[in-house]
Amino acid sequence: MTARLQGQRAAVVGGGSGIGLASARALAAAGAEVVIAGRTEARLRAAAEAAPALRWRVLDASVEAQVVAFFEAESPLDHLVLCANAGGTIGPFAGLDTAAMRAYFDNKLWAYLHALKHAGRALRPGGSVTLVNGAASQLAAPGMGALAVVNGGLDALVRPLALELAPSRVNAVAPGVVETPYWDKMDAAARASFYAAAARGVPVRRTGRAEDVADAVVFLAGNGFVTGTVLLIDGGRHLTPNLG
Repeated sequence: MTARLQGQRAAVVGGGSGIGLASARALAAAGAEVVIAGRTEARLRAAAEAAPALRWRVLDASVEAQVVAFFEAESPLDHLVLCANAGGTIGPFAGLDTAAMRAYFDNKLWAYLHALKHAGRALRPGGSVTLVNGAASQLAAPGMGALAVVNGGLDALVRPLALELAPSRVNAVAPGVVETPYWDKMDAAARASFYAAAARGVPVRRTGRAEDVADAVVFLAGNGFVTGTVLLIDGGRHLTPNLG
């Protein structure tokens, strides 16, 4: 990967593991100075120890005051990546626990909204914001209603914010099934079966890797002529909509 972001500064909220960490590493490999942020100090510290090019700061983005303080400390930024792993709540919508849904909304939707509300003051003109959402916002699948609501709402925000924050750019990526620690809540056998079924259901015949999404994040950060776009990274799952 070329150092196309040499001398630029990037922050990845939710950068301690999975897609967020892969994106932070990819941005650093492209030449950017990168700070990762998230709720869990031990996770951030371990990530930075494994990738010494990364700095880290503890941040609970569901708390607006912490977001304001983070941007004050890290400004100016050229690129902001939002990749909060809020856990989500999966299952038939009528049976979902209301408190769990509220917690998911707080930890992802409101975390992103806080960051987006204040990002404009931190970004240099011509900078970028990339939201890591999810393909559940665009693809029908049983049990994914709560994820569809949150990610769909964030997808819908991309276009108006691309106008409001111009000339800075706002885009999103919408990954399908990607093998990350997000799925570790499943036992090993169930997870393997889930991955195998997901691979059978897409034209590329495999599940995603965090690096697949990270490549797209770097592309969106580095391409100054792309804004207001939600990029599906789902292995072609959108071509087979009746598999859900």
